[in-house]
Amino acid sequence: MTKRTALYRLYDAGDQLLYVGVAQDPKVRFRQHRSEKPWWPAVAMKDIEWFPSAGAALSEERRAIKEECPRHNERSVPWFPDDGEPPAEPVSMVALMANPHAVIKEVVDERKAFVITRYGRPIALLSPIPRIDQIVKGRTTGRRAKKAAEPEQPEAP
Repeated sequence: MTKRTALYRLYDAGDQLLYVGVAQDPKVRFRQHRSEKPWWPAVAMKDIEWFPSAGAALSEERRAIKEECPRHNERSVPWFPDDGEPPAEPVSMVALMANPHAVIKEVVDERKAFVITRYGRPIALLSPIPRIDQIVKGRTTGRRAKKAAEPEQPEAP
């Protein structure tokens, strides 16, 4: 299921970064943006960088959105890691819908997890129950993370 994936950056005429995204077929994705996004007419330049896998492209996309602050990107999902590869192999919604039984069989029989993507962006995690604990472990923040890190105190006699 691993396919070469593009990371693209869209700029306006003043070289301001408008949007960062990923797609296996950027031309198709650009047509979707053209028909759906009100900011599309401002796009004057496209920069495309290819990655060997969707996971690598998604990780770079997340970094680029965080550090480069494109004007029109929405923030990504909270369970997707800031550092490194996604928590599981990406599979597009199109691929899932084309052959849902094969994907579910891998989850059930092989205990494999998948990050479901739509237009190259992570939208859901499909995982067997024991794998969810492994994937989510250590990704809590704030009070929950501090409480989890504190050793339990023995009860006073």
